[in-house]
Amino acid sequence: MIKKILLGLLLVFSVTTISVFGYGYYKINQTVEKIQEPKFSTETKATTRKNLKPFNQKMNVLILGIDSGDLGRDEQGRSDSMFLGNFNFKANEHLLLGLERDTLVEIVGQGTEEKLNAAYSYGGEEMALQTVENLFNIEIPYYITINMKGFKSVLEVVGKIKVNNPFEFSYDGQVFKEGEIELEPEAALAWVRMRYDDPEGNLGRQKRQQELIEQVSEHLLKLENIYKIPKLIDVLGDNLETNIPVEELVKTVDFTTLKADIQMDQLKTENSYIDGISYELVQETEIMRLNTLMEENAAKE
Repeated sequence: MIKKILLGLLLVFSVTTISVFGYGYYKINQTVEKIQEPKFSTETKATTRKNLKPFNQKMNVLILGIDSGDLGRDEQGRSDSMFLGNFNFKANEHLLLGLERDTLVEIVGQGTEEKLNAAYSYGGEEMALQTVENLFNIEIPYYITINMKGFKSVLEVVGKIKVNNPFEFSYDGQVFKEGEIELEPEAALAWVRMRYDDPEGNLGRQKRQQELIEQVSEHLLKLENIYKIPKLIDVLGDNLETNIPVEELVKTVDFTTLKADIQMDQLKTENSYIDGISYELVQETEIMRLNTLMEENAAKE
């Protein structure tokens, strides 16, 4: 579930891609081919979007963390976590929005109102993209999908990570003290999975996910950790899927100025029961608030 780390999207994906120039041109091409191959979703998914605008330094990306049944979990086929990335590589300013998976929305292409994470189950990345586009009334050309096994592997490459834990809790046989704590990969995964004992519910879990994203991103962008790049490339190649044109990304983005600073926010919702089923409801004013944040970030030069 914390595969959502996908590093605020490109912050790690981009850095690893460019860094491999010292690792061999063949390896670059091999990895690019692997991450652009269909891996996870349903047969109905479209892997290539039509009429995409030319790639530039500003873009919206839907980041999907899917449950592949790893770690003993049995639910499959739905996006377990979703983030909307608003990336401005020209100004080096990036915005990452956590989307509540239980938000009641219109599932574009199905003609039904269901939980947001159902879109991926019905139509893969394409239906998920269309549904989130409809929710925010914006264009989202690109997606990144990473599975549970993939994120676990990323954490194993990274090693120990320090995070600030807002309150003490126990989960999955582990105790997490309040304050700054250092987590091994398995513990980090458990730390972000806990939901029901958090006073803020899924919102609190999203905050922990974003905390880990930021810490992992900063760790991988440090020069002394460059030796981890080859292994990370292998992990991402096996567990990552995207329609981002990597060749264009490398040509367009100035990686020498890339930084790990990401503005974090969440889609704020209110819980409600409809016909005995728990949903998260979002107000139009909240959609407008996040749209304004994205517009302001994209306008920076």
